[in-house]
Amino acid sequence: MTPQADQIPIKTRLIFLALLVIMFFLYRYPHSMQKGPYSIHMWRQTDCLSWTKNYLEEGFHFFKPTVHWSLANNNDKTVGEFPVIFYLVSLLWSVFGQHEIIFRIVNLLIVFLGLYYVFRFTYDVTSDSFWSLFTPVLLFTSPVLVFYSNNFIVNAPSFGLALIALYQYWKYIQKGKVKHLYISSLIFLVAGLLKVPAFISFVAIAFIQFLSQFQYFRSTLKIKRIGNSIHFLPVIGVFVVFLVWVLWARQYNNENITGLFVLGIRPIWKVDDIYHALYFGTQLHTLLSPSFFNPTAMAIILSLFVWLLIKYNRTDRFLTIFTLITSIGALFYMAVFFQGFTVHDYYLTNLLIMIPLIVITFLHYLKSNRISIFYSKAFRGLAIAGLILLIYNAMVLQRAKYDMGDTFVKHTVLLDDNQKNFWRSLHNEYRDRYEALSTITPYLRELGIERKDHVISVPDPSPNITLYLMDQKGCTEYGLFNPDGSDRIGDYFETGTRYLIVNDPGYLNKEFLRPYIDNKIGQYKNVNIFKLTLP
Repeated sequence: MTPQADQIPIKTRLIFLALLVIMFFLYRYPHSMQKGPYSIHMWRQTDCLSWTKNYLEEGFHFFKPTVHWSLANNNDKTVGEFPVIFYLVSLLWSVFGQHEIIFRIVNLLIVFLGLYYVFRFTYDVTSDSFWSLFTPVLLFTSPVLVFYSNNFIVNAPSFGLALIALYQYWKYIQKGKVKHLYISSLIFLVAGLLKVPAFISFVAIAFIQFLSQFQYFRSTLKIKRIGNSIHFLPVIGVFVVFLVWVLWARQYNNENITGLFVLGIRPIWKVDDIYHALYFGTQLHTLLSPSFFNPTAMAIILSLFVWLLIKYNRTDRFLTIFTLITSIGALFYMAVFFQGFTVHDYYLTNLLIMIPLIVITFLHYLKSNRISIFYSKAFRGLAIAGLILLIYNAMVLQRAKYDMGDTFVKHTVLLDDNQKNFWRSLHNEYRDRYEALSTITPYLRELGIERKDHVISVPDPSPNITLYLMDQKGCTEYGLFNPDGSDRIGDYFETGTRYLIVNDPGYLNKEFLRPYIDNKIGQYKNVNIFKLTLP
């Protein structure tokens, strides 16, 4: 195949840009971008924002990431993913001020750039404007990608970078220019440091590149040789740097806060029993998979993949083998992190790589073997109709996550009463508990509570939701209790904790709090503030 991306018509490029703009407004990003951490998974959102805010407030020490949550000894040092985006956003905040919209824009731009390279990749393979526009738009109907692209969690930008890196590798094997290999490896490295599953496609192409060095596999698989031995240096370098980072991150956490962020695996073979395995599997199927991609559309795409395997001798060998190995890698990843697939839908983001790979490979098959279908107006019309339905599905789900009063959400048939009640309760919880915390900081400072004064903030099962919103160091219910159920408030008091902040008035009736709420020093809307004294 001859690379064609450089010859993409200007009109096609402009249409692609217009489609992104249209989807930007259909998904109501101008509304959601104005918000701080909101909707589902505020726990993980505020973790990411906490690292960013602490870089801004405590000096830009890249290898000393900290969060708002801290131990009784005021140790707040911990690390999760490679903090390059947090660090970048903190630098932007230092110039333009702390505005969460900046974080959202950075992540969204990375994903949009990834979609652009899917657009170019498709045109490279098909030389067709319609299908090159169709493929990235189809990918951007994934509800999980739509939500987390305009968010603070870095799974989506990690995926966007993987898409860019994949295209650069494609250019390498097509043009033979080593610079594309080094660019691809570098971008893959950053993507994988952000989130490990971004390496799934990288491992697949590295494996194929290795096999292509041997005549036996070239003949058997009917693929050409990809580079030579010296071209494995950047590939090896990626794995070496990644290993160094993992070792450093574990050491950093072991010396400071351990257990706050998972750096290991949660495999299927360590599930306690068959009942837990069924629970995780059911959650994945019923709760997470619709968020990943529309089930009907996903079934169609998987059937196309099966067809490609059946017609292996009539497909592009590299694309087919690459898609197959990537799918095996995706299944392996799901097995290794199986116990995380309960509510963590963002774990699935990088698995979306399968959609453009299958679609692009199938389009190549059609153009090579069924050209009448490839150019069929009826087939394209059917594709457009399906795309419109998928965009509508993603649009409704996205809008429901931010506003149940939205017109499209109120009049949709996609959401049943249980789903509507879930989103409504989520929005009500934010309004009743968290909204006041997002503006309480000046009031806390008026009371004499400084940023690094260690406080106890309840109720909050997460490490950083309420603490980030208040920009306050301290602890939450996360780690507040001993294994026997007793609280550690006395221990925290002995190490300097002097304030208790309660964001739910009903929580004041908790038995364990009663000895500590005699000295109330302030109230801000629904938030009560107490000076701690030992009973």
